[in-house]
Amino acid sequence: AWESLSCFLEKRRFFVTFDGIDLQVNVFQGKLLGYVQIEIEFASKEEWAQFMLALAYGKTGNHGRARELFERFIKKFQNSELMDKALYCLALAKLHLSDRDSARQTLTDLLARYPQSPVVKQAQELLNQILEIS
Repeated sequence: AWESLSCFLEKRRFFVTFDGIDLQVNVFQGKLLGYVQIEIEFASKEEWAQFMLALAYGKTGNHGRARELFERFIKKFQNSELMDKALYCLALAKLHLSDRDSARQTLTDLLARYPQSPVVKQAQELLNQILEIS
């Protein structure tokens, strides 16, 4: 379900690509510590690093931690250009944690607030799947 994310593990480094932007995450004693390899015009380094760290947790299956970090990101960076993607990823984490109602609400919010987002198609498909299950 984290289709737009590709990653691989090489020794003690975790490399992530999301929407064509690369991030390298070092792994120390099982903890992920993120930093950005390239400059992003629309996001501060802190904003981008927090987003990508949450994304890395989701991709590696730690959905509880991903949910926590995406919720923190959404509260802290309310005007972020990454907000649509953060909401989508938060919904994915919630769905993986079997919190369908909350995932549905998050997707509904995303679709209402960001109708022109590039993740709208994926969000609508995910919402449809949730509605079919319910």
